[in-house]
Amino acid sequence: MIFLYMHFINIRLPTNISANAVGGPEFMTFISTTNNLTENRNIQWSYPRNRYSLHYTFQSESQVRNMVKFFNTCYGRAYSFRYKDWSDYKIEKQKISPSEIYKGEYQLYKDYSFEKELQSVKKIITKPIARSVKMFSDGKTILPSPSTYHLNETSGIIIFYDKDLQQRGALIDLEFDLHVRFDSDFLPIKMTNNHYSIENLNIVECL
Repeated sequence: MIFLYMHFINIRLPTNISANAVGGPEFMTFISTTNNLTENRNIQWSYPRNRYSLHYTFQSESQVRNMVKFFNTCYGRAYSFRYKDWSDYKIEKQKISPSEIYKGEYQLYKDYSFEKELQSVKKIITKPIARSVKMFSDGKTILPSPSTYHLNETSGIIIFYDKDLQQRGALIDLEFDLHVRFDSDFLPIKMTNNHYSIENLNIVECL
């Protein structure tokens, strides 16, 4: 028996497979009905947990073999990995306020504000794509360096080295993956007349 805690493999599920997924954000809401037929709705999660179901027809045996290797490497549900949600993988011109930088560190998140009068939903981003990051301050592009900032691509934490940049704040563009795992220890491969496919292989975002 092997005990694992927060084991993560820093690789991404092939994007041609995730592009054919069905899924998106999920909340947890408890609803109760009173005797006078009114509803009480209690929000249990402050931000959504994403869930997906994979449906994919493989184009070649090599694709099947790669999927089997990926699943086996993850030991089913045991190891988590990166996943690209094609409907939501970008942060564009989001403000980093100086008040959000604590002791030189800033945790990436995505702001899902819809209307000013509505409550904002902010989701922590822990798996950014480092090469996609662009930071802007005072109209200038700020590149990562030992004198400006560093982004940890497995935690989503930005460390600011430039004190002036900390005080000014910045705008940031980037792409990101989700931190997910398989929600099954079984890989259901369907074989029909030498054609291979997977149906309803579930993936869930890690907490």
